[in-house]
Amino acid sequence: MTENNLKGVFNGGLPTIGYMIDENRHFQLDPVKAPYVLEAFKMYADGYTITEVRDYLNNNHFTNSKGTPMTYCSVGTMLRNRRYLGEYTFRNHTNYDAIPAIVNKELFERVQKRMEKNRKMPAHFAAHEEYILSSKLVCGHCGTYMCGESGTSSTGQMYYYYKCMAVKKKKNNCKKKTVRKAWIEDLVIREITNIIFDDATIESIVSMVMKIQSEDNKEIPLYEKQLTAVQKSIDNVLNAIQQGVFTESTKQRLEQLEDEKKTLETLIATEKLRKKILEPDKIRNWFYKLRALNIEKIEHRRILVDTFVNKIFLYDDKFILTFNYKSDTREVTFKNLDCSELKNPFPPKNNSHRMVAVIFISQEKLQKCCSCISFCDKIDL
Repeated sequence: MTENNLKGVFNGGLPTIGYMIDENRHFQLDPVKAPYVLEAFKMYADGYTITEVRDYLNNNHFTNSKGTPMTYCSVGTMLRNRRYLGEYTFRNHTNYDAIPAIVNKELFERVQKRMEKNRKMPAHFAAHEEYILSSKLVCGHCGTYMCGESGTSSTGQMYYYYKCMAVKKKKNNCKKKTVRKAWIEDLVIREITNIIFDDATIESIVSMVMKIQSEDNKEIPLYEKQLTAVQKSIDNVLNAIQQGVFTESTKQRLEQLEDEKKTLETLIATEKLRKKILEPDKIRNWFYKLRALNIEKIEHRRILVDTFVNKIFLYDDKFILTFNYKSDTREVTFKNLDCSELKNPFPPKNNSHRMVAVIFISQEKLQKCCSCISFCDKIDL
């Protein structure tokens, strides 16, 4: 069996969905199912739920290895299967280049991170009310996520809260108080809109994104530098020809330089296609598009939170709000906030509470930025 693993030979049983076993018992891509497997990974990475991925596959008559419709569990298992990376594992040995890969590592890791995030995310929906800060709101006292909670008053009116999971499950002796859903969400949305309507902040973000892109791709600047040198050499040869210096060596040198130029131009184009480079105007237009979002719509509020907010650490006397775009801190006291601008504010009685914003940018968020820009071009305002 181990020898089969080393040779990439199928050990028997049901083959993995998306693959076929040839006459030599080697894995080959199933031309019918492999594209659907790849699409399933892309859908989940782009924000679709496992249920939506399952329905998509079943609507296209995609079946599992037994020939039966896909289930929620079978889709989850498929999305976690490292065999789609080309890995073939038996016992403690993994052959990393044994079978043809269906998904690349970057896409696979994006899917795993989202699955892990959703596994830890408590109560995203409760009583048909969406809690957009789920997986973002963390208890400042014990570090546990805060989940959505609802209750009914004696008059029958529904109230919605965020509650520490440790308090809910009576763990860690945490004494964190519940916080009104509308108040905390409105305050977070307000801070986000302050960002996207601040031209100076937008220009700062644009500069940082461009810097990160240049640092992230080392090849393009190198190729462009080489291309400049080659073009200079071509110009020198052409000047020599214009001066009457034209020999067989001059001709060969010019042809050689022209070939080098074409090669470098191809390499640059390939790198730009491989890793999409965002232009400054594209990033600015993305922010202008966000300005047009209607913050009364829950789907638009969710877009803003998912795009900008990393974590919110909530205490009884303050909260620390971490964004996704730069390193900075700022302090805002509640007494300086005009609570009348908030939709349903329920501020604490003590107006000396404060909010501290810690803001940073990461390579991972730059990847997400590309998806957000494409998505914002399609949203219904």
